[in-house]
Amino acid sequence: VSCEDKKDPSFEILFDPSEHQYGKVEINKSVSQKIRIKNTDNSSEAFVGEINILGSPSFRMDFTGVLTLQKNESK
Repeated sequence: VSCEDKKDPSFEILFDPSEHQYGKVEINKSVSQKIRIKNTDNSSEAFVGEINILGSPSFRMDFTGVLTLQKNESK
């Protein structure tokens, strides 16, 4: 009987701009804020999960559901 070591998945998720520096795009007096989320090459596999951004009443997500990011992919 052999025994294999199982490694838990590890992730490095980057948020750009950072939490306190939301990017703003202004189009016809309408302000759009965007945050890019990236799963880096340091992650062991694809990231699948929900991401909630808290503490910013001016930021409203237009994404609902589960976010899937392959290694080195950003959305």
